[in-house]
Amino acid sequence: MKKKEIVIFMPSINGGGVEKNFFLITNYLSTRFNKISVISLSKEYKKKLKPGIQFVSINIPLMKYLGRRTKFIICLLILLKKIIFHKNITVFCFQGLAYCIIICKIFSKKIIIRSNSSPSGWSQNIFKKILYKIVYDMADKIIVNSIDFQKELKKKFNLNSLCIYNPLNKEEIIRN
Repeated sequence: MKKKEIVIFMPSINGGGVEKNFFLITNYLSTRFNKISVISLSKEYKKKLKPGIQFVSINIPLMKYLGRRTKFIICLLILLKKIIFHKNITVFCFQGLAYCIIICKIFSKKIIIRSNSSPSGWSQNIFKKILYKIVYDMADKIIVNSIDFQKELKKKFNLNSLCIYNPLNKEEIIRN
């Protein structure tokens, strides 16, 4: 039996809090799993990942000028190719959660999402609220980074989630 591959989906890395969390979690997972792949168009951040983590991307001139949605579509196509040609994978998604969930469920792949924005921000109308509830409920696991966020997902959408606090970067703390 082939070993499980973890595919981490992060189309656009910009340097904020989610990104810091992405690096810490990805590097941590590389100590627990033999095969980690990151799908992203932000190649300039590849050096922040531990050796052995496969960085899956494509060369597009003037990549940094592409819009966020365009980057998501390109990375979703890369993910689709990976899903079709690699059978034993689990997807860990940091961005484009709804799109990834739908693709993974169509192809019967496990997906873990790390939700980083409060439902209060994206569930302003009833249609979005129903749509997000249905789609997020298809994820195999939802990870949030606070108890308040976890309670909000439960109260507004009746979604169970796992609270994992943002990990500390011990090396950075010692260095500073």
